Amino acid sequence: MRRTPLIRPRRSSGTEPIGAAMNPVIACGIDIIEIARVRRVFARFGPRFLARVYGERERAGAAARRDPVPYLAGRFAAKEAVLKVLGCGLFAGVPLASIEIRAGDSGEPLCELHGSAARRAAALGVARVLVSISHCGSHAVAQAIGIAEQPARAAARRSAGQTRRPTPPREAR
Repeated sequence: MRRTPLIRPRRSSGTEPIGAAMNPVIACGIDIIEIARVRRVFARFGPRFLARVYGERERAGAAARRDPVPYLAGRFAAKEAVLKVLGCGLFAGVPLASIEIRAGDSGEPLCELHGSAARRAAALGVARVLVSISHCGSHAVAQAIGIAEQPARAAARRSAGQTRRPTPPREAR
């Protein structure tokens, strides 16, 4: 019996360079955190901790849960993984609140960068950051991957005279 691969390779026309259909990975980061640690910090600092680390939508997502701490720990791990993609540490001028992890239409985590995080990403050539989060009873883990702009889009932007990637419109809050 012949087995069919689950993912079929894209057929090339022979005119594009190898890998042209793929976005190159700029950097990746991973972080793991003990949920109990986040629980202690949350119990001690409460709203001040939330305001300093999490965006408005993240705080609303936590408030909607019976136990918000695993959710907050997953978001915290994701933010630290994104910092590693950006090549900076926790206290290197990129506040955690400038990295927002929100839920997409299907519930998948999406990363939005604001302020200094967005500027740092643009300087590195990172067009978007993919994030994955998981947790168990004791730990939360997250991985972030910085993806470069597609070469065809970058070339079209340069030929149109744009020097920077256009900023997407912000959602109404």
